[in-house]
Amino acid sequence: MATDEDLRAYLHEQLEAAVVGGYQNEKQVLTSLEELARHELRDDAEVERLLALARRRLEEHRVEESSWTEPTVNDALDRAFQELTRNGILALPPGGPVAARVLWFPGTANDLQVVQ
Repeated sequence: MATDEDLRAYLHEQLEAAVVGGYQNEKQVLTSLEELARHELRDDAEVERLLALARRRLEEHRVEESSWTEPTVNDALDRAFQELTRNGILALPPGGPVAARVLWFPGTANDLQVVQ
């Protein structure tokens, strides 16, 4: 059984991954963290503390992001998926609407391929 300290560490790891991951907007980050925290903590005050921390980290990350001058890895991935789409290959990035990436090669024997 996890200790309270283990649980808080886990929630903070999830918070950090959601903030810097770039797959969700701020509202989605806060909503998913709130759902997770309410399930795990079941204490409104603890949930609010975690959400306040998330808001601070989101703001810090926005400030940090505003100083970036070079394209990010996520920018490069977005361009790669756009290029695949332009070439007739349907590809969804990780964190997209499905859990696995799906590649579609029209007119081939294996039209649809799921890639984990």
